[in-house]
Amino acid sequence: MDRDRIRDIALKHALVNAVKFNGKASMNAVISKVFAEDPSLRSMAKEVAQIVKEVVDYVNSLSLDEQRNLLMSRWPEALGERRVESYRKGIEDLPPLPNDSKYEVITLRFAPNPDFVLHLAVPGQP
Repeated sequence: MDRDRIRDIALKHALVNAVKFNGKASMNAVISKVFAEDPSLRSMAKEVAQIVKEVVDYVNSLSLDEQRNLLMSRWPEALGERRVESYRKGIEDLPPLPNDSKYEVITLRFAPNPDFVLHLAVPGQP
């Protein structure tokens, strides 16, 4: 891979990282982003790390305004939010319990794993 292409990828991610964190890019974060964008670069990890170090040092030497202007001139979409939030049903979306008026107590149990689903135990039902 061309050193200029690696430098370009590193510059983009270093600028994004620096703008998000008050003008100081993190070398480890930038290296991770570079490898995520182009996994074929992992075989050249030492060379990529050296290039990223040079780019991060350059980006950190710029002021925050210079970083933001350079980022906006070359990659205006880079700061756009890409987070897609999925809709998770809440308690208001649950159907009512059958014959809920005849039950005095409804027990809520949590599974041992906190990532698991909440289980409603209604008396007389499993």
